Amino acid sequence: MQKRPFNKNQVQVLRKMLAENPRDFALLNTGIDTSLRSIDLLHLKVQDIRTAWGEIREQIEVKQKKTGNRVQCLLSQNSQEALERWIQVSNKEDSDYLFTPMRGGNKPMTTVNYRKLVDKWCERCGWDSKYFGTHSIRRTLPSVIYGATKDLRSCQLILGHRSVSNTALYLGVQQEDAFEQVRKHRI
Repeated sequence: MQKRPFNKNQVQVLRKMLAENPRDFALLNTGIDTSLRSIDLLHLKVQDIRTAWGEIREQIEVKQKKTGNRVQCLLSQNSQEALERWIQVSNKEDSDYLFTPMRGGNKPMTTVNYRKLVDKWCERCGWDSKYFGTHSIRRTLPSVIYGATKDLRSCQLILGHRSVSNTALYLGVQQEDAFEQVRKHRI
């Protein structure tokens, strides 16, 4: 079963719940803003998101492990502030991974631990983790954008997909969406 994206209200609930946990708050916000696959999100290093003079970048570029393609990502002010806070409280250096296990060390959090963490967040919110997971985080922003604009090309660029058809499948664009457009734009 394909995991559902979080809606705006669910994102606000998660943000409120995680506000006092700097790592998880930064992880959630960065995951939503970048729409990166788990493996790429978890392998971000401080140097990937911070300038030489120590400011968090608004725009980052990531080479995707799955495809080898580069994808451009924008970090919101919310994510920039969350990342700055996390880097400060965790005393991370430029060469450190951003999202590491709480027990320490400079190894990235594993995708399995990330999945378990998101499952725990959902459980705390009373949401069934069979419907939500790490892919929910990746799908959230493009789903909101698609819902508001129906712009699959923008969603394709955000997700780093090779084709718009892959993006349509990934976002679960249905036949009804196509019919809705036909009804709106009859000639």
